[in-house]
Amino acid sequence: MRQHIDLAWLSRADHQSWFERTLTGLRPALSRVRLHELNWLADFELARDQNQRAEESAQVLANAVVDLRRYDALLITVSLDTLVWTRRCLAALPKTPVVPIIGMLEGLQSGAMIDLLELGMADFVQPAVCPHEFRARLIAVVCRAPRYFPLREPTVGIAPTLIDPRNPACTDPRIRPEPPAERLAVSHLAWPTVPFQENKQRIIALFEKQYLMLTLRRANGNITQAARLAQKDRRSYWELMRRHNITSDGQD
Repeated sequence: MRQHIDLAWLSRADHQSWFERTLTGLRPALSRVRLHELNWLADFELARDQNQRAEESAQVLANAVVDLRRYDALLITVSLDTLVWTRRCLAALPKTPVVPIIGMLEGLQSGAMIDLLELGMADFVQPAVCPHEFRARLIAVVCRAPRYFPLREPTVGIAPTLIDPRNPACTDPRIRPEPPAERLAVSHLAWPTVPFQENKQRIIALFEKQYLMLTLRRANGNITQAARLAQKDRRSYWELMRRHNITSDGQD
């Protein structure tokens, strides 16, 4: 099992009290789960125009898809009052794989639960969930990632790369061929005018950059999947991307 799970929580002021009570009961089973509170909705909650607030805040996840990929999963609290807003948030997500989303649902009927799953939510629990059940569901969601979110057909003309991280050799007719990589060559060295150590670092940097670009292209820009293919911790993978100024689409 992995050492820890980074779980992001999209904080809402109107859900703060009951979620914190629930979280207190879940703590015993979350020793290896690091919870990251995202206060992205704080500015919208201060807006006077409720219609504009709802419309703009529903785009907050769609605008932060790349930032969300640094986490293993995203937790969203949903009640009857925020059900419509949550549907709009999920519907606004791009038609490409994103970080798995798990919902904590309060007072919803089965029809609403199914609707959220069809819009791309990976799984859900209710506030009275057993701590060990929540842990098991969270681990299952992370281990199944990347899944194909949301469950709608992609835009015509886009051929997504579908790769099972547990079986990278698996092929799919929609997989795009990987562009040929530039091979490491002696020409990349500045021998003998540059010391050995500097040449060594230059070759290592070139290897890291090429390796990241290829795995990101193979994973269709999904950083979590690319890190899994490289068998690296996702945060370490993200730091290498930043060091080499590589974007999630595998470009520099």
